[in-house]
This record gives sequence, C-alpha cells and structure tokens, in this order.
Amino acid sequence: MGTVTDRVRIASVQWQAGALDAAGVFARISAFADHMRMLAADNGINIIAGSHLVLDDDGVARNRSFVFLRDGTTHMRDKLHPTPTETEPWKVKGGATRGRSRTSVMSLPPA
Repeated sequence: MGTVTDRVRIASVQWQAGALDAAGVFARISAFADHMRMLAADNGINIIAGSHLVLDDDGVARNRSFVFLRDGTTHMRDKLHPTPTETEPWKVKGGATRGRSRTSVMSLPPA
C-alpha cells in the first residue's frame, strides 16, 4: 500500500478531486476532517493539512487551517485577513480573535 506519506498524499488528492466547487467543498470538509483525523491516529503521526474553505456554523465562508495530531485531536485556526481573490468570488470572511490571543487555536477532542 506504500508508505504513510504516500497514503496521506493519495487521500488528499482523492479528496481534492471530488471538491472542485463551493458546494463540493462545503459538503466534504467534515468527511475530510474525519478521514485525516483517522489517518493521523492510525499511523501515529501529526498531519498539517493546510487551509481549506469551510462554511462556519453561522453560514459564513472561512479559510481554515487544520492540524491533526496522533492522539486524535484536531486544531483549527481561521485566516484573519483573506486576500481579495478569496473575498470576491468565495465571499470568505476573516476569522475573529474573540478575545483569544493571535496564536490561539480552536481544538476538538479525539473522535
């Protein structure tokens, strides 16, 4: 089946191929996060998955970075200042610090 790196790379490419429009991205981000969390935990590795377009609970599009840890936890951080190429076509809004320090992250416990 290849190395852990190969499996992670293949999973990422397969996910990206199925999410080429906004509806696809929004519909698949939860499945993507679940899959990457499982890959990290099952292989005992940490995965920095970069940033992805997400639809927040309040219906706002955000550019969110994900880090999946080997213990099953997920850390996320919204981009504070989206570029014009994100704000115009995708209507992406910047993340808010909401009283947190600029380096803080949102965390989810293991699934």
